[in-house]
Amino acid sequence: MDRNVVFLVGLMALGGCAQDEAGRQGWDGPPGGTEGSSFDPVEDDGIDDETGGGTGGTDGSDSDPTVGDPTDGDPTDGDPTDGDPTGDTDGEEPVDCTPGWETPWIGSPCGGDGDCSYTGGTCLLPDDGFPCGTCSLDCATSCPDEDGAPVTYCVNGVDVGLNDAGYCLSRCDSALFPDSACRDGYACDVLARFDETGSQGVCIPEQFDAMDPGDGLYDEIDHEYLIQMLGGDPVNAFDYGPDLDSFQMYLDAVGVQHFTAAEISAPHNQAAATGCGYTILLPERDQWERAAALALFTDELRGLVGEPIYMRNWWRPPCYNAAVGGAAGGDHPDADAVDLDFSSAASRAIAQKFLCEEYWNAPIITPDQIAPGAVIDPMLNMSVGLGGLTIHLGVLSNGGRRNWFYGSYTNEPDSGNCW
Repeated sequence: MDRNVVFLVGLMALGGCAQDEAGRQGWDGPPGGTEGSSFDPVEDDGIDDETGGGTGGTDGSDSDPTVGDPTDGDPTDGDPTDGDPTGDTDGEEPVDCTPGWETPWIGSPCGGDGDCSYTGGTCLLPDDGFPCGTCSLDCATSCPDEDGAPVTYCVNGVDVGLNDAGYCLSRCDSALFPDSACRDGYACDVLARFDETGSQGVCIPEQFDAMDPGDGLYDEIDHEYLIQMLGGDPVNAFDYGPDLDSFQMYLDAVGVQHFTAAEISAPHNQAAATGCGYTILLPERDQWERAAALALFTDELRGLVGEPIYMRNWWRPPCYNAAVGGAAGGDHPDADAVDLDFSSAASRAIAQKFLCEEYWNAPIITPDQIAPGAVIDPMLNMSVGLGGLTIHLGVLSNGGRRNWFYGSYTNEPDSGNCW
């Protein structure tokens, strides 16, 4: 059955729930605050929100693998390349080969391996699809970094038209490239690490950006796919500025209905945020797709329960995450989850059952939608934590598909039998 039809049927079945006009809610939280209630103020009570002190996960461990790149490497001195490959094609604007930083490093333009004047440097040439060439390095997990150049990341060459091996590329850098976060001829796209322990925004040739096998087939389930599946428009976050107002315009363009940029980015623990030097918690634009997918999921739940839902704990930078007792390898430091607080346990149970039946127990992609040769798990990679008034909702989590219960959880009638 079409997912939209299922959703409408769910709404009709909830005739007893009050339905208010659609619009952003700006809710201040569940009634009566957090003290003495079944609301789970995870980051205030020291409880690890990846386990909640309850039962362990069902499809993976209770905690996520640590994600991060080293920031120190062994840079070597060198001169900027004067190579002259252009990567031009007929009828297209010429590519500006200016690197954007001085020392030749991973991500710099090159005409051959000799232009990548650091140990192990190799040049990915225009003939390989890389405009003006780009310096790289073999890798298996992480890559070294150089002061003044973008941070690097180890990706699978298959994702950029190469062989199945690890290649170091530049991560997106909106400080060096405010308009697009990448050199000319390159686009920012979120790719998995070569060893599949994380994902980050990486500068790849524009022709490989968001590769689509065509004919309505998919070679992966990513945030862009989820946005489309949920009725949103997967617009490019780098068409917008890096500030909160631009984040709001981005969410509007995607089609988020009930949740504002301010709500998604507000620290739940302001004292901890201030201590870490933050007034808002807004990551780089290569992470904004994650917020959009999570907000569209929550829009769906908001319409289903007919009551306000309060969204908190999206992205937690490392200092803030540590200050509130979060798991270092959890979903929040990767911007892969939100914590949702419901107006009542009954509403939480309705949302729980819907997530169970529509997304946990049911595939989100059919075999005829999978591109030839692609390896896709048709079940959505979710992390779900259940409390009295709370659901931790994670999608495409690096920690794998898993669930847990908080101590405040109550077994409400007809709340689904997934967990």
